[in-house]
Amino acid sequence: MSKLSDDKLRKLDSLSNQGGFWYITKQNLVFRDLCFMAKILEAWNDRSDENYQSFFDRHKTLAGYGNLAPLTAHRATKNCEYLGLTKPSDKYSSRNLTPFYFALKDLCNGDFDKLSSYPNIVNKQLERIYIDSNVNNLYTTHIKICPFMFLFKILLLIGDITKSYRIATIEFKLFVATAQSWNDYFEVVESILRYRNDRDFKMQCDANITKVSDVRYNILAQNHSQLEVTSSDIAIKDGEVKNIRRKVAEYELDDSVQSPEDMFSSYFVSTFPLQQIFYGAPGTGKSHEIKERTKGQSVIRTTFHPDSDYSTFVGAYKPTMEETDSLVVPVVVDKGINLEDTKTYKDKRIIYKFVKQAFLKAYLLAWKNYTDLKTVTTITDTTSTAARLDDERDMITKAIQNEFNPNNNIKQDESPNQSDQDEHTTNKSKLIVTHSCKSVFLVIEEINRGNCAQIFGDLFQLLDRSDNGFSEYPIEADDDLQKEIERAFREEADYKLVNNINVEGTVMDYTSNYGATLSEDIQHGHILLLPKNLYIWATMNTSDQSLFPIDSAFKRRWDWVYIPIDTHKEDWYIKVNNIEYSWPSFLDKINDEVLSDETAEDKHLGFYFCKADDNIISAEKFVSKVLFYLWNDVFKVYGVPEMLTKGDKNMTFHKFYNTDGLINETLVAKLLDNIGVEKKVKEPTTESDSDETVSATE
Repeated sequence: MSKLSDDKLRKLDSLSNQGGFWYITKQNLVFRDLCFMAKILEAWNDRSDENYQSFFDRHKTLAGYGNLAPLTAHRATKNCEYLGLTKPSDKYSSRNLTPFYFALKDLCNGDFDKLSSYPNIVNKQLERIYIDSNVNNLYTTHIKICPFMFLFKILLLIGDITKSYRIATIEFKLFVATAQSWNDYFEVVESILRYRNDRDFKMQCDANITKVSDVRYNILAQNHSQLEVTSSDIAIKDGEVKNIRRKVAEYELDDSVQSPEDMFSSYFVSTFPLQQIFYGAPGTGKSHEIKERTKGQSVIRTTFHPDSDYSTFVGAYKPTMEETDSLVVPVVVDKGINLEDTKTYKDKRIIYKFVKQAFLKAYLLAWKNYTDLKTVTTITDTTSTAARLDDERDMITKAIQNEFNPNNNIKQDESPNQSDQDEHTTNKSKLIVTHSCKSVFLVIEEINRGNCAQIFGDLFQLLDRSDNGFSEYPIEADDDLQKEIERAFREEADYKLVNNINVEGTVMDYTSNYGATLSEDIQHGHILLLPKNLYIWATMNTSDQSLFPIDSAFKRRWDWVYIPIDTHKEDWYIKVNNIEYSWPSFLDKINDEVLSDETAEDKHLGFYFCKADDNIISAEKFVSKVLFYLWNDVFKVYGVPEMLTKGDKNMTFHKFYNTDGLINETLVAKLLDNIGVEKKVKEPTTESDSDETVSATE
């Protein structure tokens, strides 16, 4: 009878030296080091005046960048892709950094040596790695697999059969790292056991060792705290079998479709501050920063302005036009009315209806998501994962015993840890799988352009959060709001609760005014309580802080994130008189002049203060946005710097326009020349000239 292991041998014989196994670049694979490399990539920020290799070499041995080994090559940054720190690309670019990287950076405050305090996050990210040959041209065979979860599956099955949850490195390279899909586990396990006991089979497999010599996922596995990895073998650490078994069970029960892009998202957003304000100069990319950090999450966005109030933030009754059924009244109407059998007729009327605004939408959605936790309990039939593991173990064991005697390899005096056995036995009758609820982000743009005390009202009290993430002090909802919340939870499609709210114990010493539990009061809308998956983030321009001052009591309930100015994000140019002036150079010059007076520090310009079209900022846009801002918001307070005018008294704002309304480009060019803005040098091109790029695959 042909064995699955024979099929595996045929696959090994036909394997090419590259492209048929789990590939990863031959560079540094230490998780901590790769995080620091991503930090160097972020600091480089696609500079036009220095290539990445040079920048990397200057920074790699610095303390703030991990004190990497002097021989570390910039090409090692390529491996950041495999860990979801950067998106796949053939060029090094700071724009490829992922939300996962930024979340990790926030968690560690940029010091990735602190990762040792978060082994579960490192483990989880490794377990999210997904190989898909359809999106990676390195592979010559069709591969779709989650390598670490597959490795766990093999170690468990081997351990259940042999009483040792361990495989040799060569077994990993030959059989595990050449698997193409999850369903290959039976073939892999049989091949490993036969390899250990069938000398001829072993010799035939060993003939293919050179083909898999470049497999390096075993080295990557050294980052996983639940695995013991040496040069000779890979094993589940003592006492971790039950935890690994639970992970495999959860994985097999999860029917969601996997994608390599799953690695890029930030799954541990619970480590983010629940309330934080991103502040800085105009144009520094505060909104963009929030957008990058919340990719893949539910985001509800609003903008504060001077007319914003509680009703525009939470909701209120408003008149709306709706078609209604009107009853017949005994009045003669000209030309008559066609009445239906119900003695009513259709009529459009103005009615008052509660209209939800950003806060209430986010609040309702967050509670809905919170109750959508997926739980599998009391699984007792043969379809349970634990039962299937038993069936698989018995089936594989019988198959092996029919072909050769496995007792040469199995040590009868070895047995799994007793706690592992107990856990396995328990899982036969009950398996609990809990998935984190999806987060909701309420994003408030320009928070200081509105009167926060007026807008938040009594919601201000909810911003005090306990360590568990819930509001520490619930507040009473008014009658209108109470009815709308209860109705939405009960019948509105977007917010209808699948399961009842259950948060007993989250608020210490809670006493209901309605003879109910905390959960019931929330679900019926009697009280408001922010759930732990509701994040409130905001942006604030420091140059606008005089609009509505934020009091200290409000400030202390937020974390504050400063977004500094980076003037070298992209190669943009200001086009004046057909001459292209460097936008980054202009920002450097003007900010240095503006910053020369400390009182004007909040007035400096961020890179995205003015948007370019195809990397070009027109003279009209430059004058109407940039110079208008400088003359009207900065210079009218602090005066026009001599550096700009060089004594030219005619250089006033209205002089930048001709009498016909067109831009006086000659005067604009003079201003740019006065402050020494660099010009783009156009050099003659030859056939050998090409755009300079840095290949990430070199």
